[in-house]
Amino acid sequence: MKIKKKMTRKQLLKQEDEFISTSAKVLNWIKENYNKVVMGLILIVIVMVVVLSVRYRSKTNLVKSNELLYMAKNIYYTPIRPPDQKQDPTKPFQGFASSEEKYQKAIELFNELVELYPNSKAAEDAYFFIPNCLCFLGKYDQAIEGFNGYLDRYPIGLYAEQAQVGIGFVHEAKGDYDKSIAVFQEILENNPDFILRDAVYMQLGRTFEKLGSFDKAKEAYQNVIINYPESPFLEEAEEKFNMLAEKS
Repeated sequence: MKIKKKMTRKQLLKQEDEFISTSAKVLNWIKENYNKVVMGLILIVIVMVVVLSVRYRSKTNLVKSNELLYMAKNIYYTPIRPPDQKQDPTKPFQGFASSEEKYQKAIELFNELVELYPNSKAAEDAYFFIPNCLCFLGKYDQAIEGFNGYLDRYPIGLYAEQAQVGIGFVHEAKGDYDKSIAVFQEILENNPDFILRDAVYMQLGRTFEKLGSFDKAKEAYQNVIINYPESPFLEEAEEKFNMLAEKS
């Protein structure tokens, strides 16, 4: 075991002199570079303020955009009052008088969300729900434009598949059955893992029926029966297929 030697007074004084000398040099450097030191500290403070401000703004925008989305979706899903029922001012809101009033109000809120918070997660929902509202309002060309706009912004977004199906539905609603069929067939050909394939086959069957192409309609329904035994459309597909089989 080594015995630690005691420092002599001379060594202690030498250490103290070195500390004082170093401290003096630091103080002199600060005096000589005072403006640089102050500016450096100011820049650090500014950076911290900006970072905290951005974080606060992001959090605030998230809350506000979600609030707007909640309000807009709440209107979107609000039922329509029966024609003979008037709004009772003494009771909670009982629904809109017409679908036009309802979807127009929802569009206003969705558009407000997109304008104020275009880069928010909630904006994606708004871009999808706006063309849905337009479809219910009978504004089919604007609805198709809206669905295509959503797909341009979010090609692999949360509602990408539904937007593609939506375009097919809108063409059908317009009476453009050939375009509707073309959209649905393109979906099936290009998207083997498409989650809504059973719904697409059902829509193809219905559209072929409207065109009087009963064999093709049967083929579409048969696809659901054979390939999607767990589909919620199975019973309807079986009924449609059997009905058309009896006609042929």
